[in-house]
Amino acid sequence: MARCKNTITQDIDNGFDLIHIDVSRVETGTQSFIAASLIETALKRDKNIALEFGSEDNTGTNLKDTLTTVDGQIQFAKQYENIVFLVNQTGSLTKHTQVGIFNDELSRQIAEKIHRSGFLFKEHNADYLNLQQVKLRKQAGIDAINIAPQLGYTHSYVLNKLSYNYKYELDQFKEYVLEKNYWKKWVTDSVNDDEIKFLVSAHYFFNSEYARIITDIIAHKKIPFTDMLYDEVSIVLDQYRLGYGD
Repeated sequence: MARCKNTITQDIDNGFDLIHIDVSRVETGTQSFIAASLIETALKRDKNIALEFGSEDNTGTNLKDTLTTVDGQIQFAKQYENIVFLVNQTGSLTKHTQVGIFNDELSRQIAEKIHRSGFLFKEHNADYLNLQQVKLRKQAGIDAINIAPQLGYTHSYVLNKLSYNYKYELDQFKEYVLEKNYWKKWVTDSVNDDEIKFLVSAHYFFNSEYARIITDIIAHKKIPFTDMLYDEVSIVLDQYRLGYGD
């Protein structure tokens, strides 16, 4: 809780205007208590901060259950005028690629419930989608989507692509990342490629000593990391902007 609250305050202090309060991995009986505590932390830091709230884990299945659990989310969210989005799943499932199946019919029903209650619907993980898949979300009434894991992958991809400038240091960083086993959440059982394991989980450790060494090298040698990252992230974001007609 202390680490989570610190993250919230740091994000707000660094200019975030929308914070995701996610209690999907918290035991059902304590979700409301934990969420309220996190929300109060955010509001204490910025009384005008916009919030999104989610209490359902993204498993890619059980959307019929979502139609029921969203009622509890709505009742909780009505206590806070700062909550703009309710975050729920749609059948999508993010791994090192998109392995879920979008459920158009049930997603539309979930969207209708959320909209009738005065909130917007945000999809919990819609990474690695093509343009047509993005358009389906808009047509189904999904107002926003979360692609944070794909952006983390993109960051690590650029780091890896420029590795000829710091191969020894990157190899040390890769070994460190793989030992931490965070990649297990983000790959399917069939994946044995260490490169993929690194790309999907390295972003968890960008504040480690190993990553900081690489950052120092990039700055010292004036390697065009930021420009390349900007270009790669723009390609990802354009796919989603086009899908939503922006």
